[in-house]
Amino acid sequence: MKLLYTTSSLSFTQLICLTFDREEIPYYSSDTDPATSGLGSPLMIRQCRIYLLRDEDWDRAVDLLHELGAFSEEELSAPPPAKKAPMWVMVLIGVVAALFLGAALGD
Repeated sequence: MKLLYTTSSLSFTQLICLTFDREEIPYYSSDTDPATSGLGSPLMIRQCRIYLLRDEDWDRAVDLLHELGAFSEEELSAPPPAKKAPMWVMVLIGVVAALFLGAALGD
């Protein structure tokens, strides 16, 4: 299973799902609801995700997304986003900062 597309538009997600059903491309769609997402929920935006179940359908699925207008010219020419630091790095930095802060306040 591979993430194909993410959008905040529920109606566009339904259009993609209907198109994939018509083309008999197996997929899985998920929808995160900001009201039930927990921490920071007032700031979150609904995220609909489409996953492909078979890798051999990838090229056809991308072609269909292009036909549906899923990608703008800016998205196609934009460089890939910068990678985020892994979670364990962030936790380690937090622990080290807490230790230094505790040592500084303890004196």
